[in-house]
Amino acid sequence: MLKVLIVDDEPLVREGLKNIIPWEDYNFSICGEGSDGRDGLNEIKQLKPDLVLIDIKMPGLPGIEVMRQAREQGYQCKFIILTGYSDFQYAKSSIELGVESYLLKPIDEDELIENVRKVAKQIEEEQVIKMHVENSEKYMREAIIRDILLSNVDIECVNGIFNDECSVFRAAILDIVDSIKDRDKINNEIIKLIEDNFIRLINLEALVVDNKVCVLFINQEKDIVIDILKKISNNIESYLNKEVFISVGSVENNCESIGNSYRTARMLGDKKFIFLGKTNIVLADDVETNTISIGNFDIEKFEQELSTYIEINDEEKIIRILDRIEFNFTKSDYSAEMIKSICSNIYVKIKYNLIDNYDELEDYFPMDSYIIQQVYKMDRLSSIISYLHKEFTCIGTKICNSCSGNVMKRILSYIEKNYYKDLKLETLAEIFNYNSAYLGKIFKNYTNETFNTYVDKVRIENAKKLLLENKLKVYKISEKVGYKNTDYFYGKFKKYVGVSPKEFIKQEAYN
Repeated sequence: MLKVLIVDDEPLVREGLKNIIPWEDYNFSICGEGSDGRDGLNEIKQLKPDLVLIDIKMPGLPGIEVMRQAREQGYQCKFIILTGYSDFQYAKSSIELGVESYLLKPIDEDELIENVRKVAKQIEEEQVIKMHVENSEKYMREAIIRDILLSNVDIECVNGIFNDECSVFRAAILDIVDSIKDRDKINNEIIKLIEDNFIRLINLEALVVDNKVCVLFINQEKDIVIDILKKISNNIESYLNKEVFISVGSVENNCESIGNSYRTARMLGDKKFIFLGKTNIVLADDVETNTISIGNFDIEKFEQELSTYIEINDEEKIIRILDRIEFNFTKSDYSAEMIKSICSNIYVKIKYNLIDNYDELEDYFPMDSYIIQQVYKMDRLSSIISYLHKEFTCIGTKICNSCSGNVMKRILSYIEKNYYKDLKLETLAEIFNYNSAYLGKIFKNYTNETFNTYVDKVRIENAKKLLLENKLKVYKISEKVGYKNTDYFYGKFKKYVGVSPKEFIKQEAYN
């Protein structure tokens, strides 16, 4: 409702004016009253009414002087003079001060209603015009700032947009994580939320650029920027029930380079897949990018290490390797699609590596298509890493449960499944968290053989099986059981079997 103030030195007149007409019916409410000119002027300053009913002759300060001082001090309220004097000079002064009506006492109710309606309509029209002007100015300002952010404007043409004291700029892009149908509506709600809660507190601009809300911080320290963005994020989550990812561009020190801040913010926004789940606010000056290329990302090594630690069910080391993989992705320029492809391939390759060693796992593993589907439907890297961690830990538990819980039996089982690899006592000691010298001692006590002898015997036993199948040449069998040098293999075979591989085949054929 519009506010009306009554100023008259006669209490009965003031009381009569409050009740002469039903003010609410004409969209007015009585906000206060003044008992004389000075009191009335103070009430105008404090209450900022839309309409003032005022007498001309009052002790202290005449009504004409009250209106003159109010106008000089910038108050734009409407005045209706109510007086018992019809002096022409009063009327002339009133007109000069832009008084809406000059009514003689006693007040005619119908005449007052007519003038109140006229004032209400005039105020409404002025508010509409003011709103259009403000919206037009705001639209023009936003259009220019949008062009500055997109580097689509000659900086010389935008003088006056920012004052001379504006010397530090930082752009932030607010990206709603979930897919939404009515993005324009959500963007407008976010803009309103920012304008209602923050724009009066600090120097910033909020507008829509490329269908996302952009906030341009001006002359704000990093800590303040982070604090405000956290509050904006919390408000969006609380009031709009939406998750938002915020990428903050580089700090720029002049209008000409504001576009650089927006570009770096947009580049960070493209990496939200990597950061979501860890943080939803990322600043350009906190992120080092493009340091790892595809050629430097040793995926095969990660696969081998993961396979090893899954076999022995070492969850701590599984987590450590997955963390390294995730860290490498944050330092790379990989797209979300490429990361998903790499992660699903890691799982599938590990699956077949383990099935080669453990036939019973074949029915346990999901189909390749299911693995790929699960990975590709995730919207953030952290979810994929959690998924792989859970899957690999379950597989490790399955393998571990298939062996005895005794550590030495697990070590022997590992050797039985991986004899063809370059097995060394030091490697197994690291895998199973033992000192190599101590492991060598307890290994011999448990098997009555040294580590190398035990591995040699396992390899030779598997070589004998392959020789009897008569499908591979001897040098291929040598490689398949873990000996790269064929002559070395011949020597080991004769040492443990007593004859050469070819003689062994003949003997077995004869028998």
